Amino acid sequence: MNKLTRNLAALICAGAASAAQADVSTCAADPASQAIAEAYLARWHAAVESADAAAIARMYDEAAVLMPPNDVTLVGQAPIAEYLASHATPAHEAAYSVDLVSCQRHGDAVHVAGVWGLPAAPGGTWPSGNLMQVLEASTDGEWRASYEIWN
Repeated sequence: MNKLTRNLAALICAGAASAAQADVSTCAADPASQAIAEAYLARWHAAVESADAAAIARMYDEAAVLMPPNDVTLVGQAPIAEYLASHATPAHEAAYSVDLVSCQRHGDAVHVAGVWGLPAAPGGTWPSGNLMQVLEASTDGEWRASYEIWN
């Protein structure tokens, strides 16, 4: 079973199990996974804010999939890093935040669900949406995103 199939199967099984148990696991219920998710998000934000493609690339698995809203799906560390480094970040994006909803560890992976948001630009609306990530432990001890979708 390839990595994509294995992770998708784990996500489906986790969703089915949660639905069957009618139990919502919040990050507070899993402090170790919450710490992994929070540390990853802090590193990710610093890398993206710096627009350093090499730093951004280190946040993602070599075969990672990124699905940003209203844009193309990107596959691979280099295309993701180029995409994120090339998108200008207005000053108000320094206040980008993610409220973690669920963090669950499954072996060497942490599944993260959250709500992201940006403060309103002057005279604008407050953009926000949902975030889903699969973080995987790498051989160097860092956590990297293998799948990420924002909407």
